[in-house]
Amino acid sequence: LQKKIDLLKQAFPENSLHTSAVKANPLVKVLEKIKDLNMGLEVASEGEIFLAQKTGFNPDVIVFDSPVKTESELKLALKNDYHINADSFMELERIDKILKNNRSKSNIGLRLNPQVGIGKIESTSVAGVYSKFGIPINNYKDEIIQSFKKYDWLQGLHIHIGSQGC
Repeated sequence: LQKKIDLLKQAFPENSLHTSAVKANPLVKVLEKIKDLNMGLEVASEGEIFLAQKTGFNPDVIVFDSPVKTESELKLALKNDYHINADSFMELERIDKILKNNRSKSNIGLRLNPQVGIGKIESTSVAGVYSKFGIPINNYKDEIIQSFKKYDWLQGLHIHIGSQGC
């Protein structure tokens, strides 16, 4: 684990936030090792948030990524100042509604489908013309730009092409 993390960190600038998905490592002892190696966590549910908190990860290294965030999960993530990647325009509207009555230091980004192709396993590919995750960049370029103009709290973009390679 340490060798893989060292290779990952060598490949990117020092200020990059590297995270490990809790769904791939839902064991407290493994999460503790990941924390000791100065990694962050990617969480996708309240249960995974609980594991991140139980393990003692700082809020600034927790990224909440899920295509099906509930309003209560969004409130929890915003309250704890986690990074959030919104998966749709509707989710941006939900976040905006919550932020009207709540303060948050969360960094909020928008997840895009870069539409660069599919990997070897089509059912798990997330960067084809259609994907179950993110907003298709080629279909909604103007709407994406307008979202950044509309929401002053929207600060970043998240692109995931999958782990299969294209």
